[in-house]
Amino acid sequence: MIMIATGTGIGRLLNLTDYHGVLQTWGYEDVNGVGTELPLSITLAGTKRDFVYDVAKRNHRVTVDSQHWAFRHNEDGKTTQITMPGQGVESLVEFDETGAVSAWSASADDKLRVIHTMR
Repeated sequence: MIMIATGTGIGRLLNLTDYHGVLQTWGYEDVNGVGTELPLSITLAGTKRDFVYDVAKRNHRVTVDSQHWAFRHNEDGKTTQITMPGQGVESLVEFDETGAVSAWSASADDKLRVIHTMR
């Protein structure tokens, strides 16, 4: 079982060929010429995933082929809206006072309430 990996010399993985021979590659976002740990793209077996971040470095959009996922966040950085491919409306995520997800809805008529239990 052989795995081959290459990096940048500064701790960022660039390429990995796993023991099945599948190549994975990573590209990273640079901000004003300074490298970050945020992946700009990841390619696995020829399928590329592109990432876009907001000014707070939160995932704002993911594109796979021509499919797009978009995310919006509240002031606490929690994801509150998600738009997915083929979905006519945004999914809305609500949080309770502890910060846990309390509801998830794909439309105004379709709300899933999340109940947390202590064990």
